Amino acid sequence: MSEVKTFEDVLKIEDEQKHISVLYEFFDEDTRLSSKATRVEFLTTVHIINRYLKPGSKIMDIGAGAGEYSFHFAREGYDVTAVELTDANIKAFEKKITSELSIDLHQGNACDLSKFRDNEFDVVLVFGPLYHLSQKEDQRKCIQEAKRVCKDDGVILFAFL
Repeated sequence: MSEVKTFEDVLKIEDEQKHISVLYEFFDEDTRLSSKATRVEFLTTVHIINRYLKPGSKIMDIGAGAGEYSFHFAREGYDVTAVELTDANIKAFEKKITSELSIDLHQGNACDLSKFRDNEFDVVLVFGPLYHLSQKEDQRKCIQEAKRVCKDDGVILFAFL
């Protein structure tokens, strides 16, 4: 871990990407949705997402964290592409990938999805990035990139604080 020792130290980091990366060195995203209380959030969100899925839907999970949603939908048989920024979450995610799941994991930034084609995904999930992006311009870039990779008749679901 870096020279940062406390959460207060994390709050002092001005570079947004470094701030996010160091934050997830402290915080265990892999278990965030596993308590009874947070399971309500997960199950409610899955219920809403299911309304928009059709057989063969391609899903992009931007800011996938440790992959809770990605793994759920891959186990349901969907083709999932996950993008995650932080090393800690990438490592947690990679530990859970198995050959029978259709998950394509990429380390990347929600503001730059240039490695993906336009109109590629039926459903795009943006559940983490917008509450980490404090600059309006970065928020716009993230939303524009999500719109660009989503099919014209697709659906984008956002979480924003």
